[in-house]
Amino acid sequence: MIFKKTISALLIITILAVLSSCAFDPVKTTDEQEPSETMTETTEKQKTVIPKTILGYYKNDSLNPYKASGSTNAYLSALFCDCLVELDSSFSPKQVLAEKIENSGNTVKVKLKEGILFSDKTTLSASDVCYSFNLAKESSLFSERLYNISSASASDNSVVFTLDSVDVFAENCLDFPIVKTGTGSDDYPVGSGPYYIKNGKNGVYFKENKNYSFNEESAFTDIYLKDLSEVENNLNLIQIGDLSFYYDDRSSYIESETKVNANNEPVSQADFVFLTFNSKKKQINSHIKKAVNLSLSRVELTNSAFELNSSPALNLFHPNWNIVADIEESDPGSDFIAAGLVLSNAGYTFEDRWFYDKSGDKLELALVYCSEDHRNEILAENIKSMLEKTGIQVNLDGRESDHYLRAVRKGDYDLYIGRIKLCANMDYSVFFEPGGPASYGIDNDDPVSNALSNFRTGEIDAKTAIDLFNESLPFIPICYVNGLAYYSRGLEFEESVCSNNIYGNIYSWNY
Repeated sequence: MIFKKTISALLIITILAVLSSCAFDPVKTTDEQEPSETMTETTEKQKTVIPKTILGYYKNDSLNPYKASGSTNAYLSALFCDCLVELDSSFSPKQVLAEKIENSGNTVKVKLKEGILFSDKTTLSASDVCYSFNLAKESSLFSERLYNISSASASDNSVVFTLDSVDVFAENCLDFPIVKTGTGSDDYPVGSGPYYIKNGKNGVYFKENKNYSFNEESAFTDIYLKDLSEVENNLNLIQIGDLSFYYDDRSSYIESETKVNANNEPVSQADFVFLTFNSKKKQINSHIKKAVNLSLSRVELTNSAFELNSSPALNLFHPNWNIVADIEESDPGSDFIAAGLVLSNAGYTFEDRWFYDKSGDKLELALVYCSEDHRNEILAENIKSMLEKTGIQVNLDGRESDHYLRAVRKGDYDLYIGRIKLCANMDYSVFFEPGGPASYGIDNDDPVSNALSNFRTGEIDAKTAIDLFNESLPFIPICYVNGLAYYSRGLEFEESVCSNNIYGNIYSWNY
């Protein structure tokens, strides 16, 4: 279960996940002909140089998504494996291998499309989906999204998934790679995707799958791989033409990221930054929460600390999520007067720019953050500045990750800055379940827990859930840090994607 994962695994502080590809030289080969480093097509009239597409990978890691230890290689599985669904930039599930999906509460039944072939021309069946599901449940990279699905069973050309709890958004999590039964332990498993893995004399590369079951035509017959193991700065490879495409999930701060001479596009990901109150501290009450909330401008905080197309959290949910597309929200900015009135009406007195409680003690809050990420420091400084304009003194406490995590677990703070990658079904129960990785400082009996649970079961809509959350404010949403897809200037593509499948628009790539 996701709740048993350690907070250090999910409160993202410094993890770098990358991905790559590039416009460079040429190549058009047949299955019998190995691609060379430089090839051209010629006609009687002219010689045409075809750009080469190069993606990054790690040679010392497996290309098998269920054996890979890092996300860079695992992302590449989208080229040779299909999924039941894939997510677009609004986290909407698009049916790929799935013909029909029925969510009946505690079960999700997926009927497969007929006649889907693996790259070796064998037919993909429901038993292959169950086989792949079991591999995904055991995989460190895919098990998290399947935490609420206990089992999968084949029935004719359908698969029935059993859920531990009702989730109307469960199909968002069915984007694990499907591999042929018996190949899940191979270095190069067999999939049904648009490419397959080929190991030639010049190394491993992707070859176009002539047996691909969908009528999409790729601009590239071959996709090359570049080993990133010895590369110090992957972003530089885009600039010099050694990669066509590079994905940065921006989980780590890269000082040069704003200086890269390459095109880039935001990639939706549920990487959530928040500010949590320590509900066990005496000075934390509903009035303090409301005053803090009114003091903070999400847009200003996001732009100053994270920049580069991150999305301010104008309500609890990711603003790109299709479920909240019709909910109009705006950031009113910092309202220091309204925040001060909340405190004054609650009995706090204002004197010489500071508020004091009924005992005459100055209203002071200790804010803990991880100092290893420079963006956290910027965010903390801005939160301090905004709260002090209201009249709440803030004492910053930046710590290295181990000491930061220790302080969060012990409750040695009034506020702390956290960050967590949510699953694509936007399950916020990780904040409320006892022992949940983001539950530190939060009252497990907070009524928001039931509200969000009812939202996931379909009993209340998103607007009602947001309103109930705003009444309680167990934590304050700050922003969602979107990823960035860097690509060479010669490469063009139209569709935006979600981080769960950064190659989902491979057929719109062109030079």
